[in-house]
Amino acid sequence: MRTYGIRNLVLPALLATVAAAMTLVYVGHGGSKDAAAAAGTTGVYVATHDIAAGASGDDVMRALRLVHMSPDAVVPSAVTRPSELTGRVLLAPLYQGQQLTLRAFGRVRQQGIAGQLNGRLRAISVAGDQDQLLAGTLRNGDHVDVVASLKSNDGQHTYGRTVLRNVAVLQAPSAPSSSPGASQTLSATLRLTDAQAQTLFFVTKNGDWSFVLRPVVHGSDSSDFVDSVGTILGAGR
Repeated sequence: MRTYGIRNLVLPALLATVAAAMTLVYVGHGGSKDAAAAAGTTGVYVATHDIAAGASGDDVMRALRLVHMSPDAVVPSAVTRPSELTGRVLLAPLYQGQQLTLRAFGRVRQQGIAGQLNGRLRAISVAGDQDQLLAGTLRNGDHVDVVASLKSNDGQHTYGRTVLRNVAVLQAPSAPSSSPGASQTLSATLRLTDAQAQTLFFVTKNGDWSFVLRPVVHGSDSSDFVDSVGTILGAGR
C-alpha cells in the first residue's frame, strides 16, 4: 500500500515536470508566434518613427516593428512581410505607430530618376561648389535642409533662414577633384514638391545658400525663425 501511494504521488509530479519542459521547448521554437496566431491575431508592421515621402522600401524596412492585432484592427493591404517593400518607394509621409500598407508605396521603375517621382514630386538639379553641396559627404538617399541668406528688396538688410527641410537626395554630387587649387562646379539632384522646387530655384538665383545634412533617424527641427544682424548679435531672437 505504501509503495502504491508513493507511486501515485511521484507519477503526477513527473508528468508535470515533463509537460513544463516541453512547453519551454515549444516557446523557444516559436511557440509564442503560434500562440498569437491561435489567439486570432495578425502580425503587421508599423513605423518606429516618422518617415518622409520618397523614402525607399529598403529605408522603410529599417524603421519597422512587428505588432499583433485583432483582424478587425488590420487595415486593408497591410504589409505582413517586409520583403514586400523591395523595389518600392513611399508615396506619402508615414507616421510613428502607423500601419504600413502596400497602397502607400509605388513601384520604382528601372528608367532611373523618373521612376521615383509621382504626384506633386519633382526632380531638380542644383549646381554649386563642394561646400554648398557637401560633395564627398552626401550620398544618394540622404536628406538635407537648405539654408539661405537673402537681401531685402531695398538691398539694405540681409536675412537668413532654413527655407527647405527634409529634402531627399536622388543623386549626390560626384567626389571633388583632388587637384590642388582646382575649382569645380558640381551638381546634385533633389526630389521635392513643385512648390519647393520654385523656392529652391529662387534662392539659388538670388542669394547665398547651402545644403545641411540631416540625421538618418530621429531627426527633429527647431522652430522656424529668421536671422538678421540684430538676432545674431542677441537683440531679439
